[in-house]
Amino acid sequence: MLVLIGVVTLILLEWLFGYQTLLVFTTGVIYGKFYWDGSECSTVRRWDSFQDWMGNFIQFTKNYNLVDYRVIHHDDVHHQLGSHLNGAKGAIFAASPHSTISIGSFYHTMSEPKWRRGVTLCVHHLDFAIPFLREFSLWCGMMDVSRKNIEQSLDQEKSVYVVIGGTREMMSSSSDTIHKGLLQIAFEKNRLVFPVLHR
Repeated sequence: MLVLIGVVTLILLEWLFGYQTLLVFTTGVIYGKFYWDGSECSTVRRWDSFQDWMGNFIQFTKNYNLVDYRVIHHDDVHHQLGSHLNGAKGAIFAASPHSTISIGSFYHTMSEPKWRRGVTLCVHHLDFAIPFLREFSLWCGMMDVSRKNIEQSLDQEKSVYVVIGGTREMMSSSSDTIHKGLLQIAFEKNRLVFPVLHR
């Protein structure tokens, strides 16, 4: 019965508005299966080859000074990096400030293979609301930044990379933040927190 209703709806749309509307409607129905599948809550749609391609592109922009960004992190990050980035333990990498577009966190996690494979970048849920940006984010292995998703990743011994200011502090260039929930999660889960400063 549901199939019959769908066919009748398609015929009516085509009769009323033409084949373009039928094409758009059909595409929307087909894509809807992938759009509403909940992939943003995990990294199931991570595409390693696409991540490698993005990493090479970012290295190209760095080599030719097309983009200037710097990341500063504590010396302990380099010492602990091996055990935390290979999935042996879950850690939280807390980056700040957010700035208008938090491209520094994307560049940082995509620029080196150990970061691409070992850390999940958590981004705002609206990045998954726009169809093409959604696919790009999923292929890069990003995840919706929610308490539930972060706790699930840490329970699975996976490291997460979070810009602690969030969208509320995106217009601020200061590294001071009022958000403390990430530290509470780290305390509850007994995980290390590594500060990362975008400059």
